[in-house]
Amino acid sequence: YDEVFGILDDLWTIQISFVYEEKECTNDFFINGVHNMKIKKSEKEYVMNLISPVEQALKLYKLNEVYSGTSHEIVGNIFTECTGPASKLIINTPAISKGKYIVPNISARQAIANVVNAAIDADNTGFYFFQRLFEDGVTRLMSLRFMATNFFLRASDGNKIKIYNYIPKAGNPHINNQGSCNTFIQDEYKMNYIEKLAQGNWGNKIHHVLLDKTKVIKNEPIEQTINEITQYKISDKLYDINEVADGPAGKITRYQQKSLFSNIYDPNDVASINMKKRLLNVVLKAKKIVPIGGIGCGLSINVEMGEGDKSKTIGDGNYVIADINHIFSWEGNGYNYQQDMTLIREMA
Repeated sequence: YDEVFGILDDLWTIQISFVYEEKECTNDFFINGVHNMKIKKSEKEYVMNLISPVEQALKLYKLNEVYSGTSHEIVGNIFTECTGPASKLIINTPAISKGKYIVPNISARQAIANVVNAAIDADNTGFYFFQRLFEDGVTRLMSLRFMATNFFLRASDGNKIKIYNYIPKAGNPHINNQGSCNTFIQDEYKMNYIEKLAQGNWGNKIHHVLLDKTKVIKNEPIEQTINEITQYKISDKLYDINEVADGPAGKITRYQQKSLFSNIYDPNDVASINMKKRLLNVVLKAKKIVPIGGIGCGLSINVEMGEGDKSKTIGDGNYVIADINHIFSWEGNGYNYQQDMTLIREMA
């Protein structure tokens, strides 16, 4: 890599491949810069910042287009247009939010983020857009409800894999079973709870001001709250009336086109956004896990931290995997592979 320092306007590619449990995992990345370089007499050490080809394309591609349909259809259209037909997007959950989106000359990454942040599924839960290491560059669009019920299963017997605390005892040495871990850190538990409550993370009584109708609608709260806020709702008459021959014998149906974001201040949509915020109330870090092959973000997993002679925890139970740090360290005769995970849920 030293030979290409100083070359302008080029992103060099790097491929990372490893075999775990007789399964090869290969991913391509772009080297998006180098930092923390330590120059020694006989060698150099530095940190490479890597981004996936999908991230590179979505950041560089500017959009000035109009899209219509459900949220997942719009995300799919933008993704294919900007990354090419060879890139793969898996939509695990269809969205019920729909409308028209005029993208105002912003990056495809920001455009997709806007759509995802406003999307809801049939259970009124929000969406996430992400990639997993073990899926060779596949991108996923998935709702929180799907994540909460999508447990990672052991391939050999179909049972749920768990992360558990294994403490070796005399005559019973530690066995490197997948998911065993003896370092758990409760990184956050209901931190800044009062501030979150004031921000409306548990809901608000939402009053809508309809500017095109000179009318105020006071919605009944669907979450526990005493806060009241006023929002200016996007007009339902912002776009044209469409005529479609979809009735019996070709009968014309007329309907009013609406903005994709026309309902973002409705109680159900706000509740879905709040649910995503509240999911970060409990953040648990599991360190130095014996690697679980094929696991990725957006899956649920059970955690058993165990108990000691003087204490026990209410932190056991189901969590959603927020991120995974795959750690490969050279130990003289080969690489040691471990996983660190960030696990999240609303409450203990």
